[in-house]
Amino acid sequence: MRHLDSVPAPRPREAPSALPEQECRHQCAAPSHGLSTDLQEHSGTADGILPHRLDGKTVLDVGCASGYFCCEAYRRGAARVVGIDSDEGCLRQARITAQCLGLPIEFQHREIEREELPDTFDTVLCRNALHRVHRPRAMLDRLIRSTRERLVLEIPAAEHSRTRGVMRPTGILRQWLGLSIRRLLAATVGYGSHSEPDELLHLHVDALKYLLNQRGDIARVDVLPSSRPGRQVAVAWKRQMNYLAFVAGLPAAGKTTLIERLQKGDLPEIRAALGLDCAPRWVHTEAMLLKGLTEPHVPAMIFHYGLLRGSPLEKRRFAQDEALHILGCARRTRALMLWVDPHVLIERMKARLACTQARDLAKQREARIRFYQDPHQMSALLRQWFAFCRAQGLHLQYADTTAEPRLMSEPEYFERVRAAGWGGELPGSAR
Repeated sequence: MRHLDSVPAPRPREAPSALPEQECRHQCAAPSHGLSTDLQEHSGTADGILPHRLDGKTVLDVGCASGYFCCEAYRRGAARVVGIDSDEGCLRQARITAQCLGLPIEFQHREIEREELPDTFDTVLCRNALHRVHRPRAMLDRLIRSTRERLVLEIPAAEHSRTRGVMRPTGILRQWLGLSIRRLLAATVGYGSHSEPDELLHLHVDALKYLLNQRGDIARVDVLPSSRPGRQVAVAWKRQMNYLAFVAGLPAAGKTTLIERLQKGDLPEIRAALGLDCAPRWVHTEAMLLKGLTEPHVPAMIFHYGLLRGSPLEKRRFAQDEALHILGCARRTRALMLWVDPHVLIERMKARLACTQARDLAKQREARIRFYQDPHQMSALLRQWFAFCRAQGLHLQYADTTAEPRLMSEPEYFERVRAAGWGGELPGSAR
């Protein structure tokens, strides 16, 4: 167990002349030898966003400034701590402080908007930085990719003076909008060219929570108070799974029925293909229900996915479907793609339509029938799906659920697709 107070004191010539020369206003690293960087104290926030012990964990601080939180993470037992910042002056101060305290913290100069983050970490901190970048949503993607367990974000509250200065409409724009800053969840200022659009997005914590909760790789978001006035903290918990069984198919392909049989122990060949014997209990969910599953660690999950989520009917592409971020959460993923004869598929959807009383749902099912009957749209949908799978490195297995479910080979699957007129420009395989 390490404590900062147990670190040997530096020699008198090491720090007093070096520390005061640096200036970094965002944080305060307070060595225990009478040295101080004369900055704001953040011990209250540290207690709120960092657990009491971090033994064996790794921590990344994005926008680390003078390195206070890096020192604090190491004091709490972290095995590895990395701080990155684009300000060389702050990094010099952080390195001097860590050197004086004898802490083996890695500090790196990086342009956080243009460079990938180093490695993955159990905890990632990003305080007072997200609202300063031009593309915060792209930055969020990078932060989440680098997070294994917890992502901690601190952003200005709507009442913060700098946020009000950016977001308050003036002149004729103010008359046109007629909105108070307190009612805005987010404000976007766009500039740049059409080919390379730029954005400046200022998020209220509720808007940030909404964006994060849409993602399949985030289990839940906790909002905490900050020790700094005008700030709010959001802690996003990353989903963690040992095993993911991913079952994809068109609506009415029989995904739910297949999974129910698999969970009962039926269809041993398909169970083996999905690796369902690797865990005693599997949680079954889908994209629409994922937000209700707030426990970050789920040992084994069966996730079924409807391919029409990436169709024009849903007005999104597969790469834009936040639910598919779940594919990056498991240590081992096995995926199964279902095939159903188009005539059987359409008859199943018509049977559902005949039992539908809700008007909106009936319209949705009628639109799906028309979509299935259009070979050009189906061909385009499958082409986009397989392109997405290749980009994700997702290896697919195949099963025919037209009648009694059975595994089928990849060549047989594509032969059936072409025979149905859905082949178009599909390759001979998904590889």
